[in-house]
Formats: sequence, structure tokens, C-alpha cells
Amino acid sequence: MKPAVALLDQRLPVLDGVEVVRAIAQDGLPTRVVMLSADDSSALIYDVLKLGVSGFLTKAANLSEICDAVAGAARGETVLAPEVQSRLVRELREREDRPVLTNREAEVLKLIAEGLSTPQIGQQLFISPSTVKTHVKSILEKFAVNDRAAAVAEAMRRGVID
Repeated sequence: MKPAVALLDQRLPVLDGVEVVRAIAQDGLPTRVVMLSADDSSALIYDVLKLGVSGFLTKAANLSEICDAVAGAARGETVLAPEVQSRLVRELREREDRPVLTNREAEVLKLIAEGLSTPQIGQQLFISPSTVKTHVKSILEKFAVNDRAAAVAEAMRRGVID
């Protein structure tokens, strides 16, 4: 049986909600997903929206809001918690030129700003140097710069890091 809508907690015991959304998309399942999370960071919300979730609610949502979101997702609507929607619109208006980094890219950028090398960043984050390089490449593209120092300078200019 393939459910029309799945209500997923972002933090699940074996796979997290983001991994489940990826699997649903990868398998081409028609199931729409409404994600419920205590983490309402913009980076997470942008990430799951890119993956195709139909809705995002915070854990503060009441039963009526959850039911409305599931029904809206079943109709093909995108449903965001009102406070999330307002904040995302405000952020988009205020930070038009501010690229959205994934949580991992933000961690890598912070460590670059602290002066760590690629191997040191990999050790600190428990990822391979080639994965660090992939994140650095993405950061450079998002800031439209050619090197790590320029990325840090641009991130500071745009208020992404202090």
C-alpha cells in the first residue's frame, strides 16, 4: 500500500526524516510528505523543500493545523507553518544576496574561517577530505568566489558568519 500523504517526524530512530524523504523521491513514490520538526532552521526547511516535501510544521502545531496540512498536501498544496512561512519570506526579502548553505556547508565555512585545513576539517567533522572539498566547491559556487579566503570575506560581508 502506498499512502497518499505521510506525516514524518524529522528525527526518527533509525533514519532521519530527511533520509526518508530522499528515499521516497529516489524510489519515485507518489507519497506526499508533511514534515514535523522541532528544528525549524531555514537551512533544514530549504533542504526538505528542495527534496519535495509538501509541508513543514513545527512541533508546536496543534491537531487542527496538522489535519489541515495533511489535507492540503493530499490536494497537492504546499503547506508551511504560518510562523515558518512568515520568517522565510522575511529572510528572502532581507537577504536577497545571501546564499543558503546546508548545515554541513555552514559548519565547513565556519572551520575555514577558523583557519583549519581540508584534512583538519575532515577530522573535526568525521568526513573524508574529498567530501570537505565537495562542500568547499559548493560554498565557492554559492558565493561566486574563487578561493577559501574570498568565501570567508564574502560570508562576513553578507552576514552569514561573524
